[in-house]
Amino acid sequence: MNIMKCPQCNSRYEPTSIGSIVYWQCHTCNSLWFDNQEVQYVSLNEAETIAHTSPSARFTNKQYICPRCQAMLEKNEQGFQCTRCGGELTDSKRLIEMKKTSVETYRKTHTLFSFSQLKSSVILSLVAVFIFVNYLIIHSFQERATLQSEATSQIQNIRIENTSDQKLAIVFTTKKAYSSEAVVVTDNKQKTYTINESPRFSHLLIIDTPSRHSALTIILKDKDGQEAITRQVSLP
Repeated sequence: MNIMKCPQCNSRYEPTSIGSIVYWQCHTCNSLWFDNQEVQYVSLNEAETIAHTSPSARFTNKQYICPRCQAMLEKNEQGFQCTRCGGELTDSKRLIEMKKTSVETYRKTHTLFSFSQLKSSVILSLVAVFIFVNYLIIHSFQERATLQSEATSQIQNIRIENTSDQKLAIVFTTKKAYSSEAVVVTDNKQKTYTINESPRFSHLLIIDTPSRHSALTIILKDKDGQEAITRQVSLP
């Protein structure tokens, strides 16, 4: 079973989430770990919320090892990034600075449209809508034919990790946004857990460590709340 350790102080990382993002937090030195590209989806408001529970960290080492794949981390403006898996080691202060820079850059580069730009944008939008509608029609036929074969591939990057308080964290991502539930069967007793009530791409469930031979079934639901995909997962 994987146990995430902080590259800075070697303490146990605790998985947590904000919005649709799952990240790892060190309660000893306050470092944060985001898997590949996840940090890009954190908003400025979410970064400020993270700072309430995780003050800034001080990275004292020149080199760090990736807690995910054990490759070397490379220093950048946000902290350190893995040269292999793309994960990022940072803290709340650097995260807020990065998001403030992104917001300011967006404001400077997005000026008001001139009339000619607006006219061109409307024409391009109509063309895009036409192409998109045709794509949806074609895709709907393809999706019906391949729904069963794609079902198991929708759930990706399943990780099962121990937390410091003797619980079990189940983390996974999905190609599309789904609401999600989990059903755990232990000794012929069944318990259902709600993971995400609204559709999301990242999913995190923390439960008491079940006894051996327990069975876990992940259930994904579409936007109408109908069961779309189920997948059984082996527990340690």
